[in-house]
Amino acid sequence: MMHGSFPKRYVLTLMALLATTLSIALQTNLSLTIVYMVKPSQDASHFTTPNECSEIRNISFNASNFSKRDDIDKKLDWSTEIQGYAIGFQFVGMIFGYVPGGRLGELYGAKDTMICSILLASVFTILTTIAARISPYVFIICRILVGLGTAPIFPIIVIMISKWIPESERSFISSIMLAGYGAGASVAYLAAGALCSSDFLGGWPSVFYLSGLVGVIWCVLCYFLVYESPEDHPTISLNELEYLQKSIGRPPKEV
Repeated sequence: MMHGSFPKRYVLTLMALLATTLSIALQTNLSLTIVYMVKPSQDASHFTTPNECSEIRNISFNASNFSKRDDIDKKLDWSTEIQGYAIGFQFVGMIFGYVPGGRLGELYGAKDTMICSILLASVFTILTTIAARISPYVFIICRILVGLGTAPIFPIIVIMISKWIPESERSFISSIMLAGYGAGASVAYLAAGALCSSDFLGGWPSVFYLSGLVGVIWCVLCYFLVYESPEDHPTISLNELEYLQKSIGRPPKEV
């Protein structure tokens, strides 16, 4: 058992868990938020049946009270087709980012590639609100870039596991790191529902502002806390370094 400072491989484990949580949250935050972003379609908002006609005044009254809170001027006039493109096209970015992102992690370092990936997704998530006001097509481009940024996280984490986690611990540590893929969607939906229902930063725009900001903060923390390999870490304990070198089979660090 290691003595002294908190094991650095566990710091990596926590940061990887946050990375997977973030990547899924940035991918899925639109699925609920778009309900608050766009105006109701004409077909849905004007459809009534004969049995509903007697209640239309009460329904209209309640709907008018609800629309005051939502502020209809802030909603986007997008067709259902455009909404489908906005949600679906981020997966185009994921398709094209998965394999190249993993390869970049091998060539230029997993840490730097992971930071750049999350930063790309976070910045374009923050810009999503502005893009939506400009054009739905600019918005779709932003979502493609978000998908491009989140795609490489899984292969990059696999690279980091091979460098940092002993084989005897890999099953358990990997399950913790990758648990974010389940937690991220839950976090995204819960946060999006609460923020969209509030007046904070205009309601639905706050979902993109805050999730993007959290991503940027993660990048800063990763820059200072995560290192490419145990040999590169300046404050790793000698006990942990020797344990990892022996377990993973890396050569001793040159002094």
